Amino acid sequence: MRNDDYIISELSTLLYKAGKFIRNFLEKEYPNNIPELYGCCIEASELLLLELNKMDIQALPADGWVIYDFPECCSDEPCDPHSMVKVPYKDAYIYLDTTATQFQFCISDTLPKVLISNECPYWFIDSVEKPIDYLLQEFPEWYED
Repeated sequence: MRNDDYIISELSTLLYKAGKFIRNFLEKEYPNNIPELYGCCIEASELLLLELNKMDIQALPADGWVIYDFPECCSDEPCDPHSMVKVPYKDAYIYLDTTATQFQFCISDTLPKVLISNECPYWFIDSVEKPIDYLLQEFPEWYED
């Protein structure tokens, strides 16, 4: 079955179940990292990709950058690398993230334990390359010599 063969509510339900399964596994695996699951995003994304593959749901890694709403919360830069999963659906992607909670301290939205979004979250730049131009424009004070 192709992702586009699902209706959105069916696919979202399956994604939530997979995300909840992986989130629960990681919380048991790393009890000292609850509730944020700091530093677990790569492992979570790899596990999600495996789980979705078993469910015959096509998915891709989404490696990019979290841009902070509250840059004063950090000490070195107003961003951090992050990994999640994106699921092709129709002509767009559904984003699935089970470790976004690690950024709750610097994002104004409440981040659920299993985030499912029909668009790229506003705080995430889906690009492996560091978004230097964006950072220089939005946070010039962080990059002055």
